[in-house]
Amino acid sequence: MKKTRRFATLILLMAITTALVTGCKNITDYIGDGNNGDNSPKTYSVTVATGIENGTVTANKITVPANETVVLTATPNDGYQLTSIRATVGNNAITVSGTGTTRTFTMPSGDVSVNATFTAIDYTINISDSISHGNVTADKTTAHYGDTITLTAEPDAGYQFYEWAATDSAGTALTITDGSFTMPLSSVTVTASFSPINSTISVTNGIATVNGNRAISADAGTTVTVTATPPTGKQFTNWTTTTSGLTFADATTSSTTFTMPDCSVDITANCIDINYTISQASSFPHGSVTYNSTATYNSTVTLTISPSSGYMLGGISVTKASGGTISLSGSGNTRTFTMPAENVTVFATFTAQSYNITKAQISNGTLSVNSSASCDSTVTVTANPASGYQLGSITVSNGSSSVPVSGSGNTRTFTMPANNVTVSATFNPINYNVTVSSISHGSVTASKTTNAHIGDTVTLTIAPETGYILNSISATANEGSVSLSGNGSTRQFTMPAGNVTISASFTLEDYRITKTGMSSGTVNFSNPTAHYNETVTLTIVPDNSFILETISVTANGNPLTLNGSGTAKGSTRTFTMPASEVSISATFVRTHLGTKDKPTAVGDIVFNDGTATPYSAGMTLTEQQKEAAIAIIFADNIPNGYVLGMGLKHDKRALCSNQSAAWGRRSDLLPESDGEYSNYQINCLDDYNEANYPAFWWAEHYAGSGNLSSDNNWDWFLPVKNELQDVYRQKALIDAINDLLGSTYADPIRTDFGYWSGTQQSTAGDDLDHHAFILRFADGLWVSNGKDESDYNVIAVRRFHF
Repeated sequence: MKKTRRFATLILLMAITTALVTGCKNITDYIGDGNNGDNSPKTYSVTVATGIENGTVTANKITVPANETVVLTATPNDGYQLTSIRATVGNNAITVSGTGTTRTFTMPSGDVSVNATFTAIDYTINISDSISHGNVTADKTTAHYGDTITLTAEPDAGYQFYEWAATDSAGTALTITDGSFTMPLSSVTVTASFSPINSTISVTNGIATVNGNRAISADAGTTVTVTATPPTGKQFTNWTTTTSGLTFADATTSSTTFTMPDCSVDITANCIDINYTISQASSFPHGSVTYNSTATYNSTVTLTISPSSGYMLGGISVTKASGGTISLSGSGNTRTFTMPAENVTVFATFTAQSYNITKAQISNGTLSVNSSASCDSTVTVTANPASGYQLGSITVSNGSSSVPVSGSGNTRTFTMPANNVTVSATFNPINYNVTVSSISHGSVTASKTTNAHIGDTVTLTIAPETGYILNSISATANEGSVSLSGNGSTRQFTMPAGNVTISASFTLEDYRITKTGMSSGTVNFSNPTAHYNETVTLTIVPDNSFILETISVTANGNPLTLNGSGTAKGSTRTFTMPASEVSISATFVRTHLGTKDKPTAVGDIVFNDGTATPYSAGMTLTEQQKEAAIAIIFADNIPNGYVLGMGLKHDKRALCSNQSAAWGRRSDLLPESDGEYSNYQINCLDDYNEANYPAFWWAEHYAGSGNLSSDNNWDWFLPVKNELQDVYRQKALIDAINDLLGSTYADPIRTDFGYWSGTQQSTAGDDLDHHAFILRFADGLWVSNGKDESDYNVIAVRRFHF
């Protein structure tokens, strides 16, 4: 089967290629049935452009199949000639063959537009060489048909101008009035007569001769011959004169004689208009043209055009008996022309009239139909309903009456009448359903479930069960999703062209738990949200030295029932979560951790609320007291009302970095008795930072166990030699207190390495100025080592005033 299809495709391609190469027909002329509704070739129109000036162009055919020969006949107006003739398909020119006024072209596969240009013919004005006794000039040497030519005569001395004479190329005399004439359809030869200044002969519509020579004067007794020269469009009747006593040999012949009297004479050849005939070669199919059967020269002739019903004028022209066409004026069913001085013939053609087909303004669908059609032709109308609509009816009207329409489905036909028609249609919406799928823990209700139309707004009302919220909601139609809008308990969607299914799911709602108005403590809970009917546990966390005073939980301003008791850190309360957000409020009151307001003696354990408790063997501390402990008093024999306390956390680092500024600090600048002063000296005399002075920096920025309060997180310093010696003296006491506090809150004193003092080993001038003192807590001995060694321990001490 596949081979057979490929072979058939190959044969078709070969046929198309042969058709294109031979040029016999456009391929579209082989495929399809064209525009005639059967298997005849498709035809295309030939349209001659309107507004062609100074001539006309007619085509022997106006609807033509491709590749047939079309003959164009150009008819210039009087005095004009064909310059060019062009044929185009769209913006593309096609080849036009031939010469003269008859041209041909081969019809392409497309509608053709024809245009032409006509230009005026230049005719020559010749002055006769036989003129004597004077000169003649014309204001133009060449002119166009209809131009006015003005002549000027200059008689020689003793002569006077007698008369003008002018003839066209056929020898026909022209009418010259006051030295001017109208240019005919040929070149012109002009002559003039001059006469001696004596008795004159004046002839109207004729000429006078003596002995065969033109004469404008003559002596008395001379025989003068007069010959009539009627104006264009007129014929001679008889001679008359105003001169007394002058008689003609025969006043009724166009050429006669008289004897010159002894005075000037005035003679007239009387003429009447000629009636020229207007006729037509034969009867005109599908119409008629009426006109008067005769007309006089230069009169206006009116042609009245009467097409048969369903037809219109294709073309009309008037030709002269001598050849050439006459220019026509007017439009519609009336044309006029100026009668020439000869018989004329009228020609006319009529073509079937195309009437307009107008589509009415309709909604919810469109109609496909040709914009025009010929009378009695079959017109097909195709309905295209919009999505969600179906065809109701199609109607055709030609004004006040309707045109019968046949057919079914979305395709209908009618017969074109002999006038314009309007096609209309109605489209009705299709009824669709809205279905809600099975849903748990809530419901969704649609405002429309049946007879919903495309474009309708459908509202969905969402009702979760208590404690539940909408998790998701969707609408589908035609296997695609439908966009939903809105929020809260309603959603909306615009009905598509199809049935809609609604799906939704509900989930337990997370209600927020918030804390407000708390200071000096907080209340913790495991999650910031809880579900309806869930049990929530609150943990009380007072700040150091504080206990819980009050606690409440409210929902929408209403208090909830709390279960549990206790005011200390770690106490709990529970409540059942309602179906709303809740707010927790708690207040805390201060409680002293120590038994004395301030530390005053060696062995006092200092808490971060500023109070202290003296150490005694066998004593116990609460977890809250252990967490709040920050120092152990190791010296109280100090003037100026303060005691020294040691921080509970230790570190290991170098005293100073290996740089020249650090080496230069000797014991005269860093004494043995005041560590706070040593820190001050370093701050004043050097670039004091953690990199240069690691041990000093750590002590000054001591953070302890992380529980220092704003009142005791400053004024820490590295102890100097004497101060560190006091720490060593209280080692047993300090060890006992550290054991009481436990390793979580206090570091034990290390005996593997010594502790740095802030005291320089040597005095100025000694070559050991890069050493400092270290106290070994294993045996209480002082040793020295390079200040850049990092294996020694560091503690921080602070003054506590009382």
